[in-house]
Amino acid sequence: MDDAAVAEETCTMLDGVMGESLLTVEMVSTMLRMVATTDLARDVARLRRHDLERVCALATGVVRGGGCPPYPVLPLCLLHWQSGHLAR
Repeated sequence: MDDAAVAEETCTMLDGVMGESLLTVEMVSTMLRMVATTDLARDVARLRRHDLERVCALATGVVRGGGCPPYPVLPLCLLHWQSGHLAR
């Protein structure tokens, strides 16, 4: 596999991990004070401008208070399958 293909595969994998991280933030009841005193709110807000539409939608849902994304969110194992990775 050439360097460009490895880089693309790595980016795809990282996008999936970011999406899962956003789902975790969305599902976990986080105290407002903790969010306000860390960089979490700023970082999630920045992800609203991410290149991957799914990451943008999840970040937007988190910022808005956990609303549903505009399309179904796939489980992690399906995300890995779609991106060519096998979740174990």
